[in-house]
Amino acid sequence: MMTTKEEKPLHIVELRAENVKRLHAVTIRPDGAMVIVGGKNAQGKSSTLDAIEMALGGGATIPPDPIRHGARKGRVVLDLGELVVERNFTTKGTTLTVTAADGTPQKSPQALLDGLCSSIAFDPIAFARMPEKEQDSVLKRVLGLDFAELDAQRATSFASRTDAKRELKGLEARLDAMPALEAGVPAKEQSAADILAEIEKYQAARADNAKARAFVEELEREHRGLGSDLVALDKQIAAIEATLAEAKTDRESVAERRDKTEATIQRKCLEVAALVDPDLDEPKARLASMEATNRKVRAALERKRLEDEVRAADQLADKLSAQIEAIDDRKTELLASAKFPVEGLGFGVDGPTLNGAPLQQASQAEKLRLSVAIGAALHPRLRVMLLRDGSVLDEDGMRQLAELAAEHSLQLWVERVGDRDASAIVIEDGMVRGEAIVEGAAE
Repeated sequence: MMTTKEEKPLHIVELRAENVKRLHAVTIRPDGAMVIVGGKNAQGKSSTLDAIEMALGGGATIPPDPIRHGARKGRVVLDLGELVVERNFTTKGTTLTVTAADGTPQKSPQALLDGLCSSIAFDPIAFARMPEKEQDSVLKRVLGLDFAELDAQRATSFASRTDAKRELKGLEARLDAMPALEAGVPAKEQSAADILAEIEKYQAARADNAKARAFVEELEREHRGLGSDLVALDKQIAAIEATLAEAKTDRESVAERRDKTEATIQRKCLEVAALVDPDLDEPKARLASMEATNRKVRAALERKRLEDEVRAADQLADKLSAQIEAIDDRKTELLASAKFPVEGLGFGVDGPTLNGAPLQQASQAEKLRLSVAIGAALHPRLRVMLLRDGSVLDEDGMRQLAELAAEHSLQLWVERVGDRDASAIVIEDGMVRGEAIVEGAAE
């Protein structure tokens, strides 16, 4: 992001740090776009860059114990030309003041610094050496593209769709294994109770008919017996004249009874002749075939249930696919609306891309150029960047870095092990080599 003519880039004109981490007291007045901080390990190189980061970033950039061991308080002062930033550290906490060059205090100092430099902690060298996944995460954070919630939603929908499709395949397999339905199968199982009641009714009717027949047979037997009695009586009449009158009376009585019986027999015979026994074979056959029909009904109902489940599972899979597509579309929209700091920069499946190719395939020079451009985009006004692993760069890399710093109007503070760089500010035992501790500075 280029600044306007009215807003010249801000650089650190002077750094003063006292009793911060490993630093006793240092004063550095940078000269040029590259500020190389050299020295052996554990001497205060990192603490010098940390002092800048803590002064500007505050908050999470300040460790729990920022004060040098043995001191009671510490301080960092950054002269930015137009502004002076001072952050003080005590055992109770930290305070920040930002004043204009004329000494006028500025309101909301941390918010002011955040507006000047959105990410003092971005390190181009570290970014260029990151794995693809980490570069992808950092770059999206730089662009304000937080896909965490969308990715979580997509992962949930994807897992649900996988489960739904797995269930769908199982249901389809079960459905395919079922036999085809026969035509004319009833929609529901039949009840045997109605047929059993019908059979019971028919059996009762047959029992009544049997009783009627038995009664007629009994009357016929009685009729035959009465005939025999008449024959015997006739013989008695012939043999016993003395009892003729009585026998005649008996005969008349028996004859009368026989006549009545004969009339009843004739009437009952007509009734019995009209009786028709219900056919038990047909309902019994229906009862026997009912279970086979009901098995087909159950099979049809089970098939319909599976078809419904298959339809529901298919609809669920389609719905989840639509959700995943919507999430992917939303991510595409966000990416399309993002303002990339470098032309040709984009995102692939595995990480950032440059001109359509994976960033990891770019040359070291291209990676460094891209990384510095991204860092520059994060520093809208205060064009200061901290590079903590400068030792990985050779002479060509350092020369390229200097060119990029000039191109983007950046002030690069580069930490390098050793003192081989002629222009390096060497830190020894928490001080700039060759400087003495200012009396009263360290407490």
